[in-house]
Amino acid sequence: MNTVTAEAPAASARRSCAWDLPHDPRSVALARHALRSELGGWGFSPDHIDQAELVLDELLTNAVEHARPPLCVRLHCPLTRPVVRIEVADGGPSAHDGPWTTSCAPDEHGRGCLIVAALSCAHGEGPHGEGGAVHWADLLLEDPAAPPAPRRHG
Repeated sequence: MNTVTAEAPAASARRSCAWDLPHDPRSVALARHALRSELGGWGFSPDHIDQAELVLDELLTNAVEHARPPLCVRLHCPLTRPVVRIEVADGGPSAHDGPWTTSCAPDEHGRGCLIVAALSCAHGEGPHGEGGAVHWADLLLEDPAAPPAPRRHG
């Protein structure tokens, strides 16, 4: 897994990173670990990191199972808003589904899009490169730089 870009907060108005990944089911675990490390370093809570990890897992698993290589994961977090955008770019639709999808009953898969919709404030897809696609989800998270909300007493 290669870090393609990493922008320091002082150098731009957002935090951003990206990883090129092998088109392999094991890449999902590698990407989850990298996301957990990156968002933890950006100061997000474990609960919000768990949500982001689940969304990444669904988007990337779909790419491994249903798309062609190459795969690239990108995280974007503007410094002015408590939103993390998770993007998974792929090489476009594959002619055949992956081994997990073809090995199980139809009712054992197909809920990933519902999970992404439930955990994100926005999600979608668009073209990427020549024939590829990018699938993305925005997660509304607390701002790690914001002071805690005042507590009500009494």
